[in-house]
Amino acid sequence: MKKQKVLSSETEYHLLPSNQETITLLAIAATNHDLPRLNALAKTINERYRASQDCDKATLDNALIMGSCFNEAKALKKDQIGEFGKWCRINCSVNDTQRRIYQRLDRNRDLIADQINTGVVSSIKSALRLISQISQKSKSGKKPTNKLIGRVTLPFSDIEVSKDKKKPYYCLIFRTTKRQDVANTYKAITGNDLPPDPPDEEPAEKIESVEEPRKNMVKSKSGQHGQHDYSFNFWIGCHRFSEGCKNCYMFNEQKRRTIDPENVRLCTTTWKKPLKWQKEAEEAGELRSVFACSYSDFFLPEADAWRNDAWALIRETPNLVWQLASKRTNLIAERLPADWGNGYKNVWLGTSAELKKYLSRLDDLRKIPCVLRWLDLAPMLEDLMPELAEHIDGFGWVIASGETGCNEVEPRPFDLQWARNVRDMCSSRGIPFYFSHTAVSGYSRKRSDRLLDEVEHNGIPPLTTNP
Repeated sequence: MKKQKVLSSETEYHLLPSNQETITLLAIAATNHDLPRLNALAKTINERYRASQDCDKATLDNALIMGSCFNEAKALKKDQIGEFGKWCRINCSVNDTQRRIYQRLDRNRDLIADQINTGVVSSIKSALRLISQISQKSKSGKKPTNKLIGRVTLPFSDIEVSKDKKKPYYCLIFRTTKRQDVANTYKAITGNDLPPDPPDEEPAEKIESVEEPRKNMVKSKSGQHGQHDYSFNFWIGCHRFSEGCKNCYMFNEQKRRTIDPENVRLCTTTWKKPLKWQKEAEEAGELRSVFACSYSDFFLPEADAWRNDAWALIRETPNLVWQLASKRTNLIAERLPADWGNGYKNVWLGTSAELKKYLSRLDDLRKIPCVLRWLDLAPMLEDLMPELAEHIDGFGWVIASGETGCNEVEPRPFDLQWARNVRDMCSSRGIPFYFSHTAVSGYSRKRSDRLLDEVEHNGIPPLTTNP
């Protein structure tokens, strides 16, 4: 049996899979020392490309090599938003269209290899034709040959094949039709048994809903209605500001990807999405909601240089109602645009308060004119009643929830009675009330996590641009 080649960021290693026909094992090193490898990849790409000046003339072998180099470079640049495309344009002679073709060929390398000996595939065009045919069959309901069944992060000391101890870890991605092949290979590398798959979620149960959700509200993968139609980040990164930030999902998510969560950085590749949503909403003759900066704070001082561009995008999308939330309510007034007046018609301003001592944030926000003010009590860390009732005037929407542990920590205690008290206050004042969930340990939630006295509360104000 031939050894299978595995590329790291600087050196090539060889691992012996347990079953050559059914398993593909890819190991990518996460490291900050990638420059020598990136330079070597660019050199290989340019040398291969000079041998054939366009996609039609390039041999299939050269195309697969270039595709492999591009995909490895993309993996090395995965934590740097927008940097892979920039690296390609600066260092490589291949244009974006050809690059994507080469990458697609490399991603389907196993499929192509199986058909070369039969004569079905002999050129780039025939390989692309085969890939398209398989893709269409997969979309029509037939399952693909390979299935992603596991992703495991290991400390570098568990992998003996490397000579470079500076790299912190490998991500092992197993693609196979047989789980036992993965288990055998994993044990051969680490000496340990493969961790068990997570248990399946409980089936969804039929739940009474106290409010009828909007017709244009999107559904999550679990089938539950969310508070917003879209979510969008102008920039990513934040700083912990108060007790509610202790177990923030953004911090946990970024640290898992070895990214500094406090490094505030502009999102450079997604700014056209709201324009697409605007066009769709305008054609449908309706308004749609966008929750902004779920991975940051819209009014962070570090984002001052970019905020004017964000306000401009908001003005260009009048059919999108932007829901902007901030704990830093003392910073909002001085960071509003010059033409704010009594508030943009498509902007709702919100804040959060996890403890009674932060209810003054509501008073700060009440001083700022806007179409609608909203309050996100997430996570609730104590009973906020009856004090909350003294600060709620001028607010048109309240959301409440327990903490999410993000599979990292146990959520802090949450009493459903706290949510009941807020619900009853909102009911008496005619304020829409949305209950997100009780305290949960992971990202996934069962339908029962959204129940409050056996009722799912989906109160959301009607979308409007009228002050």
